[in-house]
Amino acid sequence: MNISFILPVFDDWDAVVFLLKKIDDNLLKVKANFHIYLVNDSASEAKNIEKIGQIKRTKISSIEIINLKKNLGHQSAIAIGLAKAHEINPSDFYIIMDSDGEDNPAHLEELIQLASEKKTHAIVAQRKTRKAGPIFKICYFFFRIIFSLFTGRKIDFGNYMILPKTIVSKIILESELLQSLPATLLLLKSPIFRLPTKRAERLSGDSRMSFTSLVKLGITHILVFGDTVFTRVFILSSSVFFLTCVLIVYGVFIKFFSNSAPPGWASSFIAPLSLVSINLLILSLMAVFLRKGHRTTEGASVEKATREFIKDITPTSQK
Repeated sequence: MNISFILPVFDDWDAVVFLLKKIDDNLLKVKANFHIYLVNDSASEAKNIEKIGQIKRTKISSIEIINLKKNLGHQSAIAIGLAKAHEINPSDFYIIMDSDGEDNPAHLEELIQLASEKKTHAIVAQRKTRKAGPIFKICYFFFRIIFSLFTGRKIDFGNYMILPKTIVSKIILESELLQSLPATLLLLKSPIFRLPTKRAERLSGDSRMSFTSLVKLGITHILVFGDTVFTRVFILSSSVFFLTCVLIVYGVFIKFFSNSAPPGWASSFIAPLSLVSINLLILSLMAVFLRKGHRTTEGASVEKATREFIKDITPTSQK
């Protein structure tokens, strides 16, 4: 059994050295050949290559660094790394995890065991608890609600997962993979099994993910379901717009054909409704332009991105 790891790296090379050793230690009981692909998304030379090559490892057969020409972002790096690994070394399973160490390597054996049993399923790590501030937890809670309302799906996992080759061969054909791995997995309606896991501590440095970056990531997840989102927003805004127009007509009727309304009532009634109506029109237009903007990325296939943005592949010394 061959298993490939895809780890996007953005200047976390100190953490990578520690993480690779932890990965190797947690694979001792697993009978398989393991290959590591580090996707260098920093647009600068990979660091600690010598240290990475000198890591004493028992289970990891090879470690290669896929260097990108420019910084493309976390999700695009994963997509390109996954596609390239599938091209040069087709494996039975592919494990995706972040390189900062927060995706706990202690769960690898269980993930692989479940993948072997549920051969057609994506096994995703679902964090039981989040060590984050109250603001982040509140925002994340509302994001999940908004995501569910707009897409009709439930997103409660991140990048840490193991995918069988049957799913990988399909998912790398989707341009949305460049935007979000978890959302694309849901878009394909792939069978998913959720494994509750514990979050580990960062191995080195601090998180570079700002609040703005998190909001942008959340919007990107939602836009993967562009057609569904656009349809729901259009139906909602059109329905409320129609209701608003009916109420405005009713207000005009009361003003000119009824003597029972108090003075100034109709004007006070119509003004806010008109404002709501205008805002709904703006919301509909925003949905159209957001969908149009998202469609422009659909031509940027994963295959094309892999061909255009990979600078080279640097092997490290074998074990």
